[in-house]
Amino acid sequence: MTGKKVINRFKFHLLIVWTIFILFLTLMPVPDIGIETENYYDKIVHLFLFGIFSYLLYLNLSFSRLKRVATTIFVSVIFSIIIEFFQYFVPGRNPSYLDFWAGFVGVLMFIIVPYVKDKK
Repeated sequence: MTGKKVINRFKFHLLIVWTIFILFLTLMPVPDIGIETENYYDKIVHLFLFGIFSYLLYLNLSFSRLKRVATTIFVSVIFSIIIEFFQYFVPGRNPSYLDFWAGFVGVLMFIIVPYVKDKK
């Protein structure tokens, strides 16, 4: 196996592991402790979770640069919407537009790095 194949395989496995990690964190039931908190730390977590997901997805695609960006944004947004939908059915979880938008901002932020790097 050549070095390029090993790297491609590693990138693919890293994407799969990261996807499972996101699913675990976002769809795991949360016990109700009866305390309402108004913090936005979870928005930062969503930003990084989906930003890193989009970066790994972009690295695994082999289309032209513009198609990779469009595909990455599309798949990442659909993935985020699906997760927010399923959170409706998970005890202790609620779907949130702010979570979706935080993930979307993360996707855009993290997709800029490889896009600019590929431009050179």
